[in-house]
Amino acid sequence: MKKRRELTEEELQAAQEAREALAASSKRMLEEAAGRAEQHKKLREIREAEEAEFLRLNPPPPPPPEPEPAPWRVVMPLEAAEQLIGEEGWTLVDVRSARDFGKESAFAFDVKGIASVSVTGRPLAYEVERLDGWLEEVRDAFPDRSEAKLIIMGGGPNELGPHVEDTEALLQELIDDGYSEVALGVGGYENWQVRRGS
Repeated sequence: MKKRRELTEEELQAAQEAREALAASSKRMLEEAAGRAEQHKKLREIREAEEAEFLRLNPPPPPPPEPEPAPWRVVMPLEAAEQLIGEEGWTLVDVRSARDFGKESAFAFDVKGIASVSVTGRPLAYEVERLDGWLEEVRDAFPDRSEAKLIIMGGGPNELGPHVEDTEALLQELIDDGYSEVALGVGGYENWQVRRGS
């Protein structure tokens, strides 16, 4: 077995210096890493403070308010026929033109035709106009606002009108005039259709 050579004084000194240099280098690297981490932390805090200040000076717009529920009921024909009209004394008011009401109506129900529009012209060239005296006719037909229970039925998507937006405007007119028990007949006449003689 080969005898191990003992290190000289100079070699031992060099090894010690190398260990110390390595330790110093490691310490320096750790300190630099800690310094970078502290720097990143400060930069992040500055950025967060700037963002908070920006939001304070430029707050986001508030979310849009929830739409208020309509002040009228919305009913389907079956519900209306079996409950509202059949049991609770509601009246179905057909607000389509007198021309359309005269051709066909939902006659299976207690229906009252009070035209809110007039239709003139020929197919593909019809003109639909709002009638000014509609509310007065309603007042004449249902003078007791506290007792009247009215389901307003307009035209369906494939009819000349009035359509949903117009029918809702009529409902609002009734409410503004003191009629509290009003409802929208969903789908217009197409959804309530019972042809005469069928």
